[in-house]
Amino acid sequence: RKEGIYAAAMMFTLKLGTALAIVGSGWVLSAVGFEPNVEQSPISLAGIRFLFAGLPCLGFLLGAAVFRRFPLGGRPEECAAGN
Repeated sequence: RKEGIYAAAMMFTLKLGTALAIVGSGWVLSAVGFEPNVEQSPISLAGIRFLFAGLPCLGFLLGAAVFRRFPLGGRPEECAAGN
């Protein structure tokens, strides 16, 4: 059934996104010179700010641009019928 395929695709995408976020976080922290348990340099702090604020904002803007193409109007019965 379609529901099973949608659920499987959603879970695959969620797991892939989680894995990429973990790996990407490590790469960004390594690239900006993060050192655990010491005072961070200004470059490291800027990288951490980008990781926790800049990247999520970019992801939101990308998602907003993609979903802008989907119409939200219409009658409910048209949406339920897949038209």
